[in-house]
Amino acid sequence: MYRRIGICLAVIVFTSLPVAYSSVEERFTETPTITEQRLEDQKTYVVGRVLIDAPPQDVWRVLTDYKHATDLFTNLRECEVLEERGSTKMIKQTLKPIGPINFQYIVELKEEEPSHIEWKRKSGSLKDFNGSWNLFAEGENKTRVKYEVYADGGILLPAWAMRMQLKGYMPEVLGLVKKASEKKS
Repeated sequence: MYRRIGICLAVIVFTSLPVAYSSVEERFTETPTITEQRLEDQKTYVVGRVLIDAPPQDVWRVLTDYKHATDLFTNLRECEVLEERGSTKMIKQTLKPIGPINFQYIVELKEEEPSHIEWKRKSGSLKDFNGSWNLFAEGENKTRVKYEVYADGGILLPAWAMRMQLKGYMPEVLGLVKKASEKKS
């Protein structure tokens, strides 16, 4: 019994530790990959990258089409822009239930067209939720996309458990953005 408990604790600890990486060599491939976790303000972000065969403007249009976000992102039940102040928006989102848990939250989202979108939780059922999309032009018709997320659902779904969920879901998210962006081109 103690051996099983020890193995479970080891799995939890090792899956929640940050992965070392070199910021000099960032790999972007045609296949969405989760390449690292990074620490910032004692928060461990899950980071994914993908190379998309479309210019940054096409990727930008996909990411900022909040009206149709639920058509693109399979885990999103609702996405509503509550307020716009220039490049800053207040957005209410509801995720499809994760088991018995339903998450609804409001994020403040800041856009720097056509290369950066950053958001921070303002209110709602998640304890903490931050992230960003970064787009880098690669020649004339390709875009390197970097997606970073930190999420903490509180007692019911702590940050380490959310990281495990994000690691599993992030390749799908990047794949959906890639597919939609390449369709626009």
